[in-house]
Amino acid sequence: MQYCLKVSSTAQNPAYSGVFARKFKLAFDRKPNQIPPLGIRVQPNLHAELCAISLAMDFIRHSKDTSFIIFSDSKSSLEALNGFTIELDLVLKIIKDYTSLGPVRALRP
Repeated sequence: MQYCLKVSSTAQNPAYSGVFARKFKLAFDRKPNQIPPLGIRVQPNLHAELCAISLAMDFIRHSKDTSFIIFSDSKSSLEALNGFTIELDLVLKIIKDYTSLGPVRALRP
């Protein structure tokens, strides 16, 4: 997971296109008995973990309470947020939501 996060942190990384090539996704979707490459297997997990954090941010934004803590056991998601991995659209959305909440404490992985 850490390797995938490191590779996905920048699209200019030479290994990025090899690991996260979407051109193979359809081929493996049609053949469910074959094991897909690492990039296809890992991407949905990171996305799901980031979606959970995004949903928590939506809840906070619409709540009348003023004090919140978001707990997560997803080290890769927290590292993506802490490293501002904005190549991932969902990370950018979470960071924008986080900064729009006003004066808040820093993210801690």
